[in-house]
Amino acid sequence: AIAVPLGLAVKEAANYESSIASLSAITGATGQQLSKFKSKVEEVGDATKMTYEDTAKAFELAGSAIPELLNSSDALGMVSKSAIILSKASGDELDSSIRSVTGVMNQFSLKAEESDRAINVLAAGAKVGAASIVQTAESMVNFGAVASSANMSVEQATAAIQVMGKYSLFGAEAGTKLRGSVLKLQQAGVGYASGQFQINDALKEAKGRIDKLRTAKEKDAAVLKLFGAENITTGKILLNNISTFEEYTKGVTGTTEAQIQAEIKSATMNKKLEAMRNQMQNLAVTVGSVLLPALTS
Repeated sequence: AIAVPLGLAVKEAANYESSIASLSAITGATGQQLSKFKSKVEEVGDATKMTYEDTAKAFELAGSAIPELLNSSDALGMVSKSAIILSKASGDELDSSIRSVTGVMNQFSLKAEESDRAINVLAAGAKVGAASIVQTAESMVNFGAVASSANMSVEQATAAIQVMGKYSLFGAEAGTKLRGSVLKLQQAGVGYASGQFQINDALKEAKGRIDKLRTAKEKDAAVLKLFGAENITTGKILLNNISTFEEYTKGVTGTTEAQIQAEIKSATMNKKLEAMRNQMQNLAVTVGSVLLPALTS
């Protein structure tokens, strides 16, 4: 009766030791520095009620996606914790949530301290619009860098993606079309009244010019000339939904939607039982870690 649970504890501790060794390999951390990473893994695991083993894996994946994080256990912990919260909020697999968060952060050059901002924008976007968190992240792959270089915030980029979702344009397709449309607006020289390109100003200026034309034929020709045949559908959607774009931008700005959704979904009986199992596994790791050195010796 005593040997069986102790044996299981040692096994859990051995698995966790392997996860930490893998984290050590990717971070290059050893000794005292590795102890800091290990302590941060356990701190985040306890805070999010995840197993230490899964948390260490999250650290490894986040560090692989954003190598700058590997220099700081605190920075890596922030991003990993945000990704775990997003996973709980969305119900997506943890590795998918990590890709979503780190992808957005890379596209918009966000610091570790802004990881919560990234997950809240993604979660709020899925709430105000039709595109899911994963679909938004897929759109960002093709659109994020151009949006960022066009002086668009992550909130504005997400709002634009959600406007596309309203018309059943999702994922990579929406990102590609938006990229082309924004580049065409810049090429046309609209939206520079403030000295820098502003997407809101660009859309209003372009729409104002087109609305001044007299006939529908002239207006259609002007839209075609502005956006080109490949981007005309996206261009029309943007020009006809300026107020929706502004509404969505406001809806995804400054929220705590990811934390709210994660808390709601974690309150179910199944999730509470899962959290309890995770905490029991972490307890087993703690006990097994005491025995493991002696057995190894």
